[in-house]
Amino acid sequence: MEFGISKNDAIRIFDASHVLIQSVFIDTLGSWPLSPFSDDFTFEYAENGTNQTLGDAWFSGCLGGSPGRAYSACVTLPENTDVWIYPNPNNGTFTLNVANKGPTSYKLFNTYGQLVKEGNLSNSKDPILSEVIDIYDVAQGHYFLKINLNGAQEMLRLIKL
Repeated sequence: MEFGISKNDAIRIFDASHVLIQSVFIDTLGSWPLSPFSDDFTFEYAENGTNQTLGDAWFSGCLGGSPGRAYSACVTLPENTDVWIYPNPNNGTFTLNVANKGPTSYKLFNTYGQLVKEGNLSNSKDPILSEVIDIYDVAQGHYFLKINLNGAQEMLRLIKL
């Protein structure tokens, strides 16, 4: 369901018996965060016990929002980068963050060019795909991680300690 929040909107939550549980009036005036009104961000409640009807109790969420799930910290990429891995070097797992440009897969090669691991990143509507990759079964050493981003390719070096 496509929707947006604009000036003078209200959010009301009802229980199964149609009894009003919570109501928040959103206005572009005052202390409300501005980015959800002009960009593709969500309003997120700080859950610090403050009055939910006050703009100070809310903050701008992640680009693309968090539809269908609870808010979690936004995944980001360094500026002008479509792929990021960390930690590097690692001890057996690393996180692969990739700009969501469509189907994404990866292949891990040793220094002899032998394929040692491969996989696909889960499809998502998030602007950045993020996946923890387990390489405990791979020997210590230097590797090359080849990422296919919807036809475009990136190659990164990876070290397993």
